[in-house]
Amino acid sequence: LYSSIYYKSWAAEEYYKVGDFGAQAKTLKEIGWVYTTQFKYSKGMEVLLKAQKLYELHNGDSSDIALLNKGIGNLYNFQGDFIKSRIYYEKSFNYFIKKGCSEGLASSYNVLAIQAYDEGNFKEEYALTEKAFECIKTLDKNEAYIRLALNMGNIYSRHGEYERALKHYDIALK
Repeated sequence: LYSSIYYKSWAAEEYYKVGDFGAQAKTLKEIGWVYTTQFKYSKGMEVLLKAQKLYELHNGDSSDIALLNKGIGNLYNFQGDFIKSRIYYEKSFNYFIKKGCSEGLASSYNVLAIQAYDEGNFKEEYALTEKAFECIKTLDKNEAYIRLALNMGNIYSRHGEYERALKHYDIALK
C-alpha cells in the first residue's frame, strides 16, 4: 500500500515537472483508488478531487472526467452521502448521454439506478436499469451485459417477480 502510494506520488511530481498534466491526473486518480481500496475514503476523496481539477483544467470535457466523476460519486455513495453522489453521477451521465449508447452511458444509468435503490425509489431504479440493459444489449460488451442482466434479475427478485427474475438470470447464465 504505502510503497504504491510513495512511487505513484513520486511519478505524479515528475509528471508535474515536465508539464504532463494528463499523466499527473491519471496517476493521482490511481493514488485515490489505492486509498479507497484501503477504506481511507477522506484521503482518497482529497486525491480524486485534485485529479478531477487537473483533468478539467487541461482536458476540458472528456471521458476521463466523466469516469472520474462516476468514481467520485461511488465514493460518496460508499460514505452514505447520496446527495453528493447523485451530483457526480449526473455529471458523468450528462457527458455520456451526449455521446449516445456506450458502455459509459450504460454504466451511468446503472450507478444512477443503484443510487435510486439507496434512496428507496424502486420505480426509478427499475427504469434506469432497464435503460442500461437496453443500451448494453446493442454493444459487444459481454461482461457488462451479464452484470446488467443480473441486476435486472435482482430487481425483479426483490419485488417478488420471480419468473421475470429467472428469465434475466438465465440470460446472464447463457
